[in-house]
Amino acid sequence: MTTNDALFTAKQQLRQRMHERLRAASAEQIEMGSAQILQHLMTHDAWLPPKAHVAFFGGLMGEPELRPLIPWLIARGCTPVFFGCADDQLLPKAVQSGDELQRGVFGVWVPRDNLPMVEPSALDVILTPGLAFDVVGHRLGRGRGYYDRFFADPRVRALRVALGFDFQLIDAVPVEIHDATMHAIITETGAKMQN
Repeated sequence: MTTNDALFTAKQQLRQRMHERLRAASAEQIEMGSAQILQHLMTHDAWLPPKAHVAFFGGLMGEPELRPLIPWLIARGCTPVFFGCADDQLLPKAVQSGDELQRGVFGVWVPRDNLPMVEPSALDVILTPGLAFDVVGHRLGRGRGYYDRFFADPRVRALRVALGFDFQLIDAVPVEIHDATMHAIITETGAKMQN
């Protein structure tokens, strides 16, 4: 077995374990954790530059619910951005309210088609989902590579902030050369890592 094969297998096994952890978490645990993550983001806002374009996510079971950030960001003069998807690529679009979102592929919240695109270079912060994280900033995604492809675009210079729950933190995430490292990780109990 080659190193690449071993890494692929290790990632697949870890994804299975993390999916089991997510299924074991109660709806109340996810809801309470989401509220605590939002509270942390809103009260410890050093991560938020003035007039920032902030991309974030939502909709998958077991992910923090972040749509309440939309009016909070707008009130601070920032631009909320959600990702659409086409041809396996993330497409950032500015949104002004949760009413401009709809359920897309895999059940995630995506912006409506008629909303304005945001240049990748304009993004200041990307709040990033994942299945597992470690304290040096490695992230395990769901295996489709959307975020890693987006982060590999040389125009993307945004701060990468991973958001997840404490039970998603592990000692070490297996990584490949194309896996992007996070600049910060925030869970329901606060910041776990900041570069």
